[in-house]
Amino acid sequence: MTAVRIAVLGRDPLARALAGLAAGNGNEAALWPPAESGESVPARLRQTVDPADAARGAALIVLGEAGESLDATLEALGGVVEGDQVLLHVLARLLPGEDRPLRISERIAAKSCLKKLGVLAGPLAPADLADKRPAAASVASPFRETLRLARRIFETPRLRLFETDDLAGVELGAALSELFGAAIGVARELGLGAGPIAFVVARAVAEMARLGSLLGARPETFSGLSGLGRLAAFAADAEAPAVALGRRFARPGAVENDFAPTMETLRLAIGFARRRGVATPILFALDEIVAGRLSPEAAADRLLAADAGRETGLSGGNPPHRSGPLVNVRDAAKRSR
Repeated sequence: MTAVRIAVLGRDPLARALAGLAAGNGNEAALWPPAESGESVPARLRQTVDPADAARGAALIVLGEAGESLDATLEALGGVVEGDQVLLHVLARLLPGEDRPLRISERIAAKSCLKKLGVLAGPLAPADLADKRPAAASVASPFRETLRLARRIFETPRLRLFETDDLAGVELGAALSELFGAAIGVARELGLGAGPIAFVVARAVAEMARLGSLLGARPETFSGLSGLGRLAAFAADAEAPAVALGRRFARPGAVENDFAPTMETLRLAIGFARRRGVATPILFALDEIVAGRLSPEAAADRLLAADAGRETGLSGGNPPHRSGPLVNVRDAAKRSR
């Protein structure tokens, strides 16, 4: 198979792991920025100090740079990239828009000539790729060429990539599941067991579907690898970054500035939910905890005390949230041990 030239831009750990995977599959991979002291990267990767140098002529650009640095990177690529190049990002976050949260691909489309955009997301950790453990993820794009190229470059007998054209759904699933992963971390810090964590996972899928359907996603996508798949991984892995962040949320003295990217996504999601009247009780509770307006124990009590109503389909409207009999979360934690 002919080698494909790719560029990996940014310090996101998954993006950099994909660079090593692509090179190991016989492709020509350029990496920007170069490795920092103590960072291990395969010797076969070409490292460069210039993102434009990495991206020039690449058939595929993998983007792992977000926030203000995302705009700066796209500006640096302005005179180099061409509209027929493929870009795949791995970023699990939302950005501010005029009247709704923006997905990463929307910002890229607005700031560059690149159109063949996609995302790779799922229960996939950089260590899975480095250690060649069995793994799977979703790759999403409305462009067939983007899907085929991603699979050609990255797929191995140990890594399965499942295609979908629901770009919005996979991007939103990745971004929102980070928040619900933090909620799982709060539950772990409270000492709650498998049952309450399963409750968070199941209701998180419903909350993601409600929000996502108003942002252009198909509700069923959130039951896939980028939504439910990531949540299942978070439930099983107490050391996952999103879960570890949630545990920090639940401890005294947490400072919002320490969690800036996650907090931006959270505020954007709940702001949109409030404006559109969408019930997202887990996200609202997480915001109350981080802002210090509610203790983690009180937030858990409030969630468990709500009238659950009737369980419906993924997009099944907004359930009632009337007060019911209080459940003491400390007693629940003791029973789950």
